Amino acid sequence: MSDRYAILGMLVDTGDLYQVPIPAATTVASSAASDPEVSPRAVSVQRQTLLTSVVVCETNNAGASFSLFVVKYEDGSGDPVSQLFDLLPLTAKQTHVITLNLTLSPGDKVTFTKASGAIDITAFGVEMTTGRGPN
Repeated sequence: MSDRYAILGMLVDTGDLYQVPIPAATTVASSAASDPEVSPRAVSVQRQTLLTSVVVCETNNAGASFSLFVVKYEDGSGDPVSQLFDLLPLTAKQTHVITLNLTLSPGDKVTFTKASGAIDITAFGVEMTTGRGPN
């Protein structure tokens, strides 16, 4: 097991700021649907992430506002969303450093939207390898 301290993501526009890597499939179907066989591809790295901080900076000297969300991965469609910040305002040239210490599981993602202005956003954290091999 190992930890990797990193810049997890950077954005200047609306989108997904970061997503925890999803491990490879653990099985590959064989000719009999009830008898899957383990595949060499199934040896994958299991990760989770500690999102430690997000830095948000207004860059246009005009003020801005943004929202930040966490999307919990379940099956990739219709995943539950938790809103962390809703239209948080920034004054001209202001920078917010948000300390979160938020644990994310494989597939979870952090999404950013801006309602107005020019904003740079950067996420920092630790990617932790929690195991290897098929589930």
